[in-house]
Amino acid sequence: MLAGVEGGKNNWQTNVWECGLSAVAGWGFGVSICAASGVGVPLMGACGYLGAKSAVTLWAAMTEATGGV
Repeated sequence: MLAGVEGGKNNWQTNVWECGLSAVAGWGFGVSICAASGVGVPLMGACGYLGAKSAVTLWAAMTEATGGV
């Protein structure tokens, strides 16, 4: 698989950066959904965690589907 990676399209630094950004964005999205739904402060951490996990999973799926382009 690594032999198929071409000239800088897919490298580990970019993958780590993009995965981290998707986790942060997912955390924010999860917390905002929690706040908008009226669940309140007690579950904000859990909502953020689930949002971050979902965003990272979606990022990985899209990266695989597009070949890291």
